[in-house]
Amino acid sequence: MKHRQKMIQFLLRGNKTIILFLLLLNSCTNERNLNLDTTVIEYFPDGHIKSIKIQKSGDSQNVLLLFDSTGILRNYENKNKNATYTQLSFYPSGNLQQKNSIKNGSKEGTSLRFYEHGNIETINYSKDGRYILDGIEYYDTPFLKAKSATYYNDSGRAYYKEHFSFEGDVIKKEGVLKK
Repeated sequence: MKHRQKMIQFLLRGNKTIILFLLLLNSCTNERNLNLDTTVIEYFPDGHIKSIKIQKSGDSQNVLLLFDSTGILRNYENKNKNATYTQLSFYPSGNLQQKNSIKNGSKEGTSLRFYEHGNIETINYSKDGRYILDGIEYYDTPFLKAKSATYYNDSGRAYYKEHFSFEGDVIKKEGVLKK
C-alpha cells in the first residue's frame, strides 16, 4: 500500500509515465504476472484524463482514479472482493483532504479529514454509515489540540457536543451528556 501511495504522489505532480506504471502495478496478480483484465480511461473534451478504472475479475479488485478538469487527482478508491476499500480525496493542490474506510458502500471504521497543509482536522468513527462513539475536531496546529468533541448515539445522531478554547477550557456545551 505504501508503494501505491507514493505512486499517487507522483501522479499529483503530473508525471504521465507514472500513470502507466500505476496501471501495470495495479494489474499485477500476487504471483507478479501481468493480468490486464479491464482498464478503462475516460477523457475530458480537452484531452485531460477524467478517470481510470481498473477491474480485475480474478482478484475481484477494482481501482478507480478520478481527476478534475485540470488533470489533478481528486479521488482514489481501491475495492477488494469483500466490498471494502479505502477512499482518498485530495485538495486541488494535491494534498490529502480525506481518508475513509468504506464497506458495502457505507463508511465503516475511522475517517480522517485534513487541513490543506496536512494537519488533522477531524477524526470520526462509523459503523454501517452512521457515526458512532465520538468525533473530534482539532485546531489547525501540528500537534493534536481538540477544538470540539461530538458524541453520537447508536443511530448515529449527535446528542452532545463540547467546544474548547485553544488553551483546552470548555467554552460551550450543547445537548445533554448521557451517563
